[in-house]
Amino acid sequence: MRIEAFGEPMDVFPCPQCGKMYRHKRSLVRHVKLECNQEPKFSCPETGCDYRAHQKVSLRRHVLVKHSEEPLSPFVQNL
Repeated sequence: MRIEAFGEPMDVFPCPQCGKMYRHKRSLVRHVKLECNQEPKFSCPETGCDYRAHQKVSLRRHVLVKHSEEPLSPFVQNL
């Protein structure tokens, strides 16, 4: 599928199940295989935190940003 974004035509790949769109086919494949219509697999280990994520990297970023006692560099916050 082709759409226009920022004044330029761009290919996008819509999920056939939920309609979410991806710029890269590999992202759509990952979404369909691991995420679409599935509960998140990764839960925050902190007591009282209900955060859950489909990807381990998202959980790591959450723990660093929300539960770390040390100040984080801007690089780590943008993971």
